[in-house]
Amino acid sequence: MKYFINIFMLAAILGVGVLGCASDRYIVITENYASYIAVGKPEVSGDGNTISFKDETGKEITVQRSVLKEMRRID
Repeated sequence: MKYFINIFMLAAILGVGVLGCASDRYIVITENYASYIAVGKPEVSGDGNTISFKDETGKEITVQRSVLKEMRRID
């Protein structure tokens, strides 16, 4: 019985760790007030002109930095 409780506790701790890493979300707002929720940290292109990220539906979004109004992590 104690063995199963230990396994359950380990699974719960690992589950919280995995979910905690996957929960990084950012709000991205453009100058025309289009808003997106990015899952994971948005990536800046090599030339620095665009920001790319996946939204909550898994769709890849690319935004020009020149139209970016706000980008911040959601706690």
